[in-house]
Amino acid sequence: MKISVVIPAFNRAYTLSRVIDSFIVQTYKNWECIIVDDFSTDETFTLVQSYIKKDKRIKYILNTHCKGAQGARNCGISSAIGEWIALFDSDDYVYPNFLEELSKKISDNVDVITSKARMVDANSYEIVDIANWCAEGFILKNLLEGKIYINFNGTLIRKKALERINGTDVQCPSHQEYDTHIRLSRYSNYASTNMILSDYYINASDTISVNKKKHFEGYVYILLKHKKLFRKYAYHIFLNKVKNIFFNKELPQEIKAKVQIKLLLNLPELLVYIIYSKVKQLLKK
Repeated sequence: MKISVVIPAFNRAYTLSRVIDSFIVQTYKNWECIIVDDFSTDETFTLVQSYIKKDKRIKYILNTHCKGAQGARNCGISSAIGEWIALFDSDDYVYPNFLEELSKKISDNVDVITSKARMVDANSYEIVDIANWCAEGFILKNLLEGKIYINFNGTLIRKKALERINGTDVQCPSHQEYDTHIRLSRYSNYASTNMILSDYYINASDTISVNKKKHFEGYVYILLKHKKLFRKYAYHIFLNKVKNIFFNKELPQEIKAKVQIKLLLNLPELLVYIIYSKVKQLLKK
């Protein structure tokens, strides 16, 4: 069964070799790796072409304008010929048995297969943590409650499942993997290898994860987009999350008023919940 690896890249020629090399040495051989160049201005094209000359399983797509990581992922997904998709970032690394171990979990009644990863600091190369992205069964409620979290990296997703939800959301400013798995988990059964099979690099200066504005905008976008699901499966937790964002001291000043107004307009019960929480605190005193 062919597996398609989709890697969006924007001016990441200096990190791409790491992830491409790690797929070339996979013990599972039936794969293609699609690099979607999101209109880079560096040496991404030259680098990928040098790989294509050595391994025809490497494919290259050039976007005619910047579509962002989500748009680039969707380009790769639509071009993929594999039944299963592995979405990877352009700076990460997979172990040689990554595809082989995940493929062992493929079955007719499973749509998403997950694993664990080492979290590596992109500057010091120190191992910061072990990310447990393992999940089993129908996980929507646990995902909404925050009991589990699943990244794109280290995961295999059935292409038909991604097509069912119309791919990734290009409007989502950040935390796109959270949004994607919320939508996938409404219909999909998850399985897991329970093994560490990749390295996930964090704290790089050019990633969204270090941009506080994007971080909060993305989180608010997801909470409002899926408010019906949160209300149904994790209402109290949902209100707590929204309240914590509303009063978060790290909320950048340039978006603070905008975020607070948006939350109050879309979630009128938030005001009642804030008053209730304040009264409850006063009564405890």
